[in-house]
This record gives sequence, C-alpha cells and structure tokens, in this order.
Amino acid sequence: MRIYIAGPMRGVAEFNRPAFDDAEAILRDLGHDVVNPAHLDEEMGLNFKTDADVTPDHLKEIMVRDITALYTCDRVALLPNWFESPGAKLELQAARYVGIDAIEITKTQLEVGRAKRTSAHAASSHSGSERA
Repeated sequence: MRIYIAGPMRGVAEFNRPAFDDAEAILRDLGHDVVNPAHLDEEMGLNFKTDADVTPDHLKEIMVRDITALYTCDRVALLPNWFESPGAKLELQAARYVGIDAIEITKTQLEVGRAKRTSAHAASSHSGSERA
C-alpha cells in the first residue's frame, strides 16, 4: 500500500522533520511505500530555516505538489496534532473527497519509530567502523 504522511510543519521545531521520518520508518517497516513530504521539499531544494522563509508562493507550489502526490496514494497517515495544521487539514479533506482513507499515528508509535531509526543508524555506524 502507498501511504502519504500528513502533519504539521510550520510552527514546529525543524519543521517536524523527525516526526515525518519516524512515521516513514514505521510505515516502511510494515511494508508500505511511503510518500514523505519532507523529502519532497528536499528534492525541490526547499530547505527552510524558519516559518518566515515560507512565502505564499512557496505554499501554493508545495500544496499543488503535495495534493498531486497524495492522489497517487491509497491512504493518508496523520501525525499527532495534524488538526492544528491548515495544510494537513486540507490534505485530509482532499483525500476524503476522493475516497482515500486516513489513519492516525500516535506519539507512542513515533517514539517506537525513532528508537528503530536510532538503533539502525547506530548499528550501521558501528558496523562500518569495524571494517579494516
């Protein structure tokens, strides 16, 4: 199944990137193909440092891209506090409009995803240091 991650970015430290990455790790571990809009931003060269860096023109470009990506998916995964994000609410509304179901990812699930990502990163770093 292909799943799009939706959640708050603006107004959250690091644009909530760790939560998006943790959710992606969880969903990939479950065997899903994942669309992570934080990665889509990177691919477009959008590496905002503050909310003030995000202009209305950026928002238009991002939302067109994100809704287009969302429509390639079978489901939307909503991050904690998604309801505080105008963009995530719009994505959910767009998904529901065409019959795409949504699931919610909890803070506890994100913590599990973060632990897995951290241990996998540590294992790959550790194994790389043992090579001669």
